[in-house]
Amino acid sequence: MPLTLDDISNDISTLREQVRQQSLQKAIKRLHIVNIELGASANAEKEYRLPPGTKMFIFQCRDATAFRVSFKRGVVAGSQTGDPGYLTIKANSAWVVDNIDLEPGIEEETFIYFACSTASKVIEGVIGR
Repeated sequence: MPLTLDDISNDISTLREQVRQQSLQKAIKRLHIVNIELGASANAEKEYRLPPGTKMFIFQCRDATAFRVSFKRGVVAGSQTGDPGYLTIKANSAWVVDNIDLEPGIEEETFIYFACSTASKVIEGVIGR
């Protein structure tokens, strides 16, 4: 028996609802604001552990100063030659990472290391879980 336009329309509606439900299950359920004080010394490295279950994050310097980030300890603190292994977040910019999958209960924790060439800066962040 051939499908009618109503049958096809109903099938499409059903599929759309299934996709919507799957998207909602993956949606961010909680947002957390964090403030990371970099300390009184310029170029001092500060670490921050991303919580298990992190799905997205945004980091910016409170007063729009440039700062450096890395996933490796010891590379953001001082000047580097060659491949520095860090990312510079320009002044008046934010570092946004979305669609990551840090599963709850993982053995290895994910750390981000921050530094700034100016002392006493605060990195503001939003963590989505």
